[in-house]
Amino acid sequence: MTVDDYSALLPLLNLIADGEVHSGVDLARRLGVSRAAVCKRVKKLADLELRVTAMRARGYQLARPLEFLVPARIIEALPANLAKPFPTIEVLPTVGSTNSELLQRARSGQAAPGFILLAEQQTAGRGRRGRPWVSPFGRNLYLSALWRLESGLPALEGLSLVVGVVVAETLRSGFGIAAGLKWPNDIVVNGRKIGGILIELDGDLAGPLSVVIGIGINIDMTEAATQGIEQAWTDVRSETGTSVSRNDLSAQVIAGLAQALERFSVTGFKGFRQQWCRLDAFHGLPVNVSGPGSSSLTGIARGVDETGALLLETGEAVQAVSAGDVTLRSGR
Repeated sequence: MTVDDYSALLPLLNLIADGEVHSGVDLARRLGVSRAAVCKRVKKLADLELRVTAMRARGYQLARPLEFLVPARIIEALPANLAKPFPTIEVLPTVGSTNSELLQRARSGQAAPGFILLAEQQTAGRGRRGRPWVSPFGRNLYLSALWRLESGLPALEGLSLVVGVVVAETLRSGFGIAAGLKWPNDIVVNGRKIGGILIELDGDLAGPLSVVIGIGINIDMTEAATQGIEQAWTDVRSETGTSVSRNDLSAQVIAGLAQALERFSVTGFKGFRQQWCRLDAFHGLPVNVSGPGSSSLTGIARGVDETGALLLETGEAVQAVSAGDVTLRSGR
């Protein structure tokens, strides 16, 4: 769906977003169109994976209420005493990938450090190693933040793990969710993925660098969207048993990120290592670590070192692993 298509549907969405029943006559009057046009637009909402029930002689009802992301509401929910390293917050109705869009804007000079970009929907959301990130409309959090690093690539060691700490602690303290961390970039709850981190760079690896920090959190997944997910997953609604404000959650993540980046600039990852290890969902468990190509290692997960590398106990040695995917070893 294009931005123009979305713009045509936005007035209707605003009217029915509350999840109440709205008569076709009333919707037509308020939109200034015919009832047939209302019916046509309602059907078009299926392209956004939004389920609307048409009830004879009563009208239309959105299956679940929909909360739009609103920059003013996010800013209002930020702590009053928070330093403002992210002065610009923008929400797009639909985009291929918030990370890709923000990287492109940074390259063309259309976005300065401190830019936060969110989207209601991603049509080409990405996780690690180019894996797709399922991104249904208006249900989850797709957020990218632009940060500037002057000192080059070595200073970035462990940044994705730090952002993982931010997300996990936000879910724990703000929403009572028992979130943990799976090295290197996943946020999990009882072995089910609830969020992920994707860091992308542009510039001279010796510095300065534009750093785009991508955060995805499952908040209220749709049944249709989950058909394409090949791993265990969960969302905030399932874990809390209630609806959660996406604007409030966005504000809490942004506030946590702002504080963490300020601290990270001074301490690097070593200042967060203990926090990460306390949240480590796989600590002390037998795991497989698959690396580039067909290489793999097995051992016991023993946390991470001060650079953010995974510590893997293999036999009598403890090996630091800097890249790979971790899975629990069967038969544990």
